Order: sequence, then structure tokens, then C-alpha cells
Amino acid sequence: MTAKEFVKNINETQISQDYLKKNYSEGFVRDVIIESNIPTLSKPFVEHGNEILNLVLNYDLSKFRVVNLNFDKDLFKDNNSIFFGWNVVNDRLGFYTDNGEVFTYYIYGDSITHYCAPNDSIFLDLLFELHKFHNNRIYDIDNQQAESLKKTFMIYINAYFGNNKKYVDFYASVIGYEEEDEL
Repeated sequence: MTAKEFVKNINETQISQDYLKKNYSEGFVRDVIIESNIPTLSKPFVEHGNEILNLVLNYDLSKFRVVNLNFDKDLFKDNNSIFFGWNVVNDRLGFYTDNGEVFTYYIYGDSITHYCAPNDSIFLDLLFELHKFHNNRIYDIDNQQAESLKKTFMIYINAYFGNNKKYVDFYASVIGYEEEDEL
């Protein structure tokens, strides 16, 4: 998925504002709307040679988040990586500049926590799937339905990666999936 496609898809798949207003407080509704939308471009799109960079450097993502993933324009570059965001436990989101593989990096332990995707476009594909998962989770569901939603999402992720645990574990950690059974 390209950055432009990602933004279009995100903005076209929003939770019903009527549902939100009917079931949640005004503050919660405001936060959900702000965090789940990406403002349209206010300047011409600039190609950066990587879809993650195209997203982060062309669009205002300062308030946007997907589940517990945040983005920033404060890119940090080292010898072989570019870091472009954070998760809720302060792991950096980054990718290798030589092959584009996306990962999370634990800054205090100086180590890779998870691998997220083999490249930028696949990462955006699955980030969009996380967005849809998060939207579904907002609806008033009981614990059993919530666990079923998580399991269904993880079955999809496992199938996407052909059960390659190298990438699957990242998505399980993002959604809080702790099922011990094999999918």
C-alpha cells in the first residue's frame, strides 16, 4: 500500500460519529475522531523513496495513532536505520535503510523488540488492518466477543505471513493477544 492509499483508506473507514455520540462521552468522541483521521495535504506531495517516509513527511500525523502506535516527523537516523515513531511502551518504530524491513527497537536495552514487516508497503497494509481492528473494538462488545475479534485478527495475520513468527508476534503484542493455543 502506498502512503496516499493508506491515508485515503484510513479516512474512508471511520467509526460512525452517530454511534460514538450515542454511546460515549463528548471528550472520548473528540479524541477518537482526532486520533483516527489524517488531515489532507496542505502542500504538494513529495516523493521520498519509501512509503513510510512518504506518509510521515507529507502528512500531519501528530495526533494520529493506530491502537498504540504513534508517528513523528522527528526522524532519527543512525548508520543503517531510520526511526519514525513509537509504541505505547516507548519502543521506537524504525526500518533498515538497506532492505526496508520494519521493526520496533527497545532504546534502553539497545535491541530489536519485534520485526513488523519485510518492507514499508506491507507495513502500511497491516497498519490499515490494525486500524480496522481498532475500529471494530470500539463497538460495545463483551469480553468473549473481544477475544474472538483478537483471535480472528491473529488468524488473518498468521495467514498473511504464512505463520512466520518473525512478524506475527509484533501484531499479537499490539492488540494484547495472549492466546497460548496455536491458530
